[in-house]
Amino acid sequence: MSKKNKPQPEVKPGPRFKYAVPAVILGAALLLFARWGFVVTVSENNGRWAVASHQAVEEDFAHPSLKRLREREKLEGMRSGRSQLETMVALRGWARRQWEPGQKFRYPPWDALEILDLARKGNRGFCAQFGVVYAQAAMALGLHSRYIDIVGHFVTEVWSDELGKWAVMDPYVDLHYERNGVPLNARELCEVHWRGEEGEVFKVGSDWKKERASKEDLKLYRKYALYLRSNQLSNPVTVDRGGRQEKLVKSSDITRYPLIGGGASEVTYIHTIVSFNDRFAEEKFSAWPVLDDLQVYDRPVNQAIIGIAGTDPDGTIRIALVAEGAPELEGFLFRFHDGPWSAAPPRLMGSLKPGFNVLSARVRTRSGWTGPESSVTLLYKPRWFSLGKSY
Repeated sequence: MSKKNKPQPEVKPGPRFKYAVPAVILGAALLLFARWGFVVTVSENNGRWAVASHQAVEEDFAHPSLKRLREREKLEGMRSGRSQLETMVALRGWARRQWEPGQKFRYPPWDALEILDLARKGNRGFCAQFGVVYAQAAMALGLHSRYIDIVGHFVTEVWSDELGKWAVMDPYVDLHYERNGVPLNARELCEVHWRGEEGEVFKVGSDWKKERASKEDLKLYRKYALYLRSNQLSNPVTVDRGGRQEKLVKSSDITRYPLIGGGASEVTYIHTIVSFNDRFAEEKFSAWPVLDDLQVYDRPVNQAIIGIAGTDPDGTIRIALVAEGAPELEGFLFRFHDGPWSAAPPRLMGSLKPGFNVLSARVRTRSGWTGPESSVTLLYKPRWFSLGKSY
């Protein structure tokens, strides 16, 4: 074989060439990343929209009767120096002390002032009257309240901004229920009953003394139903008297009110009430519609929803704040990171810092309450350099 045709050895790339291509790709990627600025939402604990199949109707907190109730009964003193939950409990104790219940009485309109006036003259109402007085007293202080039916009993629920949930308050027996120090609502108590977890629950009086709840206590909560409106001052309760429907309105003649107790029941009361199809419950109220839409019950209020309206390459962020379920909205409180809370201006803008940025907001009501805290965490990575002007 001639030297000319002798096979030549294969030429393999050297170590430098072997790593050159990946290095070029990596360098290009780093260059691209260096020039790329972005803002990414990492996490959020934002306010919730109340989108449900049935709409609850609340009383106007500016109703003249609520204002008169607040002033006449000096209810502002119930919140002086107290947290929201402490105010709710103090109001409950006040409501219970106003009269002792009776078995036979004239059933007045759902008007706290009328109920109190009649009770102080000897007309002894029962659990519903305690509930109405308590709920309207809470509304008079700007607290969202609603009515709940359980087995043979009538209670109220009040929205806690501090907890971001509804909580049962029973003024007739002057107590609420807690698990792990957190007040429970009717659905939670219903679940506790059916799961046999009564041993984890305590009943708490307005003196804040705690006593372990019994199975018999929570048996009342084996079924619950929600009144879809609490605006009985603006739109009085309808009653059926022998087939004739009429509004139960205030009258100077007490005998015009239905007689209740002692075997007497002159009327049927017409309400808009719904119950719920909870999987854990083995019983449900059949007299009213049974809903699968649990958001009707969970309806949040005083929600601040943080929207990112836009970001600029220099890290300027434009923020839109929207309130949900806050008819008493006065404005918003806002803060960056863990800084101080301050009133949010109409046009809210700020400068992001490289890295993680936490934006927080809360509703502020005309009654002086602040809603649950909403927050959004953003990751901001600015451009590290630019090759020229951007247009």
